[in-house]
Amino acid sequence: MRASSGTVPEALFQRLIEAGDPVCLSDARGQRLYANPAFERVVAAAAPLGIDPVHSDTAELSLVIDERTVRFAIHRDAVFLDETEFMVTRLVPVGETEALRDALADAVERLEDITRLVSDWIWETNRNLVLTMVSPRVSEALGYHQIELTGRRLNELPTTPHPLLDELAGPSGRRPFREIAVEIADRSGKTRHFLLSGLPVYCRRTGDFLGYRGTA
Repeated sequence: MRASSGTVPEALFQRLIEAGDPVCLSDARGQRLYANPAFERVVAAAAPLGIDPVHSDTAELSLVIDERTVRFAIHRDAVFLDETEFMVTRLVPVGETEALRDALADAVERLEDITRLVSDWIWETNRNLVLTMVSPRVSEALGYHQIELTGRRLNELPTTPHPLLDELAGPSGRRPFREIAVEIADRSGKTRHFLLSGLPVYCRRTGDFLGYRGTA
């Protein structure tokens, strides 16, 4: 059914506000003039933590409401009525998918930070030891763009062949290895020393061997 055009009745508009996401209207000094029931519940949950959603300086708010953790994105908008300024504070619930995406991004960022501290670059290969991913930091270590190394075999990078690396592609070689000392020539031809460490990677669903993932 399509609604007819025209002004929304005030009573209906009020019901929409009352039943909607947390929203609050305050004056220019931050004094609350109106808050819908959802906003009042947030205020009650935030009070024991010493948090005032209207004056919070964070972009997000995480609270336990009705025995469940809820995340809100805080949006503030200035509105003017007869040259008088008001502030509308809206708390938009962050869905589980977005929360998981943020958590994943945070985890990846932590992993990258740790990796930068413990290694020069990270890499991944397929089951044939062909490099499928090389981190951008390889350019700092060897002077190559990561794309230039993708497609090359891991065991062919050292200037001197290493027997353990040659065994990795075979069934008997699919095991973790740590700090294999190798020499790799950079773009200028200068020999650089690295310690290669890696783990075999298997498909979660089938258990098939996929390749290796490691650091240098």
